[in-house]
Amino acid sequence: MRCLGRSGKPTTAFTAQDLCDDVMGVLADENISEAVIMGCSFGSKVSLTLGVRHPEVFHATILAGGISGTQHNLDPHLAFWRDHGAAGMIAEAHRIQLLRGVTDWWAETDIGRYLIDTFNECGKHILGDSVARLYEALIPHDLTPHLAAFKTPLLIINGEHDRVSPGGAQTASLVPHAERRILPGLGHCSFLEGPAAFNAVVEDFLTRKGLWPPPSEGSTLSIPSA
Repeated sequence: MRCLGRSGKPTTAFTAQDLCDDVMGVLADENISEAVIMGCSFGSKVSLTLGVRHPEVFHATILAGGISGTQHNLDPHLAFWRDHGAAGMIAEAHRIQLLRGVTDWWAETDIGRYLIDTFNECGKHILGDSVARLYEALIPHDLTPHLAAFKTPLLIINGEHDRVSPGGAQTASLVPHAERRILPGLGHCSFLEGPAAFNAVVEDFLTRKGLWPPPSEGSTLSIPSA
């Protein structure tokens, strides 16, 4: 996603549609005309938008988080990112944000500390003004009027301790055929904390929808639970 990782860091305004166009541009560059899309947090809102607008391309949508309405409770994050950026404290801001996405117990495990440190290191080039623009694009973005007509398979995954679980429940209630799974003991980024459980839910969903390819002889697509 723009503003994050090694993607571009625009500091001028953009829209949720621009974020969707980024994804469609990557698919076009790779000559991909059909896909399953999955996203977490803000990425889940972008993924759901793409599923709503391009059902001919995205045969299923999987959301880790799953908020579809406005998120004005996040308005204070705009000043948070801009202030930390101006103070030269982006690494500190990024670590705080990363820790919001996981449970406290997991963050203190060896793998938790390692992954948080690694993501924090990868985010050292983030710009506070740029991340604030990402919030500006997605906070007011509201998909709820479009959900009753959503037809393609939809899976929403929330960890038991996911801060946005109420938003995931609301989205599921607005899509008649949506499936929602709660993963015990996990937080917002449940795929990090419990990858085996998360992957099992995703594989089961896609298999039942006829979208999970069978493994080739001598190989497996499943991730071991151990």
